[in-house]
Formats: sequence, C-alpha cells, structure tokens
Amino acid sequence: MNPGFRVRARSVFLSAGFFYIFAGTAVTLHVKDHQALGIAKLRALNRYMPALAELAASNRSATDMDVDYARSAAFYYRKVTDYLPQNPNGYFMLGYCLARQGNDAQAVRAFAKSAELNPAYFWAHYNLGVTRLRQGQLDEAEDAFRAALKTDPGTTVKVIFASKVFQQLLPEIRDPQAVILPGLKGGYQDCQRWIAVIGRLKALAQKELPPDFYNQLRPVIF
Repeated sequence: MNPGFRVRARSVFLSAGFFYIFAGTAVTLHVKDHQALGIAKLRALNRYMPALAELAASNRSATDMDVDYARSAAFYYRKVTDYLPQNPNGYFMLGYCLARQGNDAQAVRAFAKSAELNPAYFWAHYNLGVTRLRQGQLDEAEDAFRAALKTDPGTTVKVIFASKVFQQLLPEIRDPQAVILPGLKGGYQDCQRWIAVIGRLKALAQKELPPDFYNQLRPVIF
C-alpha cells in the first residue's frame, strides 16, 4: 500500500473520529441544557399552580368549577404543555379544565393530543368521547369510546401513579385507591352505555342530545 495513502487514510479516520466525538459532546451538552431549561420552567410553573384541592374535588362532581378557577387551572396546564409538549397528561388535564368551562372545541383538541401521545391511557379516550358526544359528533365519539375499551386498566392505573402531573393531585384525595379503581371500572361500563346511546341516536337520525344528557356527560380525571 502506498505510504502516502496510509497517511491520508489515517488523517481521514482521525478527522472522522474527532467529528463524532465533537458531535456526541455537543448533543450531550444540548440534552443537558434542554433538561436544565425544562427544570427551570417547571419551577416557574409553581407560580401559576392553582389550588389543587379544588381541582381534585371537581372530579366526578355534579357541579361545574367556578369560572375564574377553571380559567386559572386551564392557564396552568397550558403552561405545562408549553414547557413539556410531549407530556400527554398535561394535555389531558388541560382538556379537563377546558371541558369543565364548557370550552368543548378546545377540550377535544387537548384530549385528542393526550390520546395520540399515550394511546394506552383510558381516560384520555373516554373524555375525548364524552366531549365529542357533547358536540353531537356521534361517529367520532363512538370511535373514542371503542378506543377506550381497548385499553388495559392496569396500564391506566400505572400511568396515574407514575405521572408527576397526577402525583400533584393524589395527596388531595383521601383514599386514591378507593377512588381510582372503582372509577375506572365505572368508566369502562359508561363507555359501553354511551356506545349503546349513540346507536339509538343514530337509529333516530338524532344529532341533538336531550338536555338531561348533558348533566351526565361530564369529563373525569380518574
């Protein structure tokens, strides 16, 4: 082999090696900087955090949230999605707060994003179905309820207890296990019930829901 070629080849390999080391270091520093920025943003979120006791109490409540409170809670979770755009549970809670305000169009988008990011989470599909049904979107609501029924309950329970978003709320519930497990069981039953209701509405070619339906069609956290 030509000695000159060996020298040039070694130079190329050394240059390539240096490039990969440099690139790897740059990526590592970028990731660390991104993580540090994320932590700083999360700390800033504490300034916007609403009173979580009231938010937790609204779960499965028969009454709507106070309008001002619902607005502040939605503002907080919108910040969560801004700072953590890949966190499905931030979108889920944003959708919940928007739906409790009656802002169903935006709630649908938030629940849909949550279900897209974590299709294994039951309540994202369920609330998407409830909110679409409130808008009279029967086919889309049925699709969401059927997607919810395909999820594994155990995975949903794991998500609730592992998520930092939900961990904020759990201390505000006296006995989370007594709320979460029966609520989840009831949610699966409600999915089947609403699918049957949708079937009857389609048979009647009825898009408008009777007023008393809206008292039952409420989003829930868990």
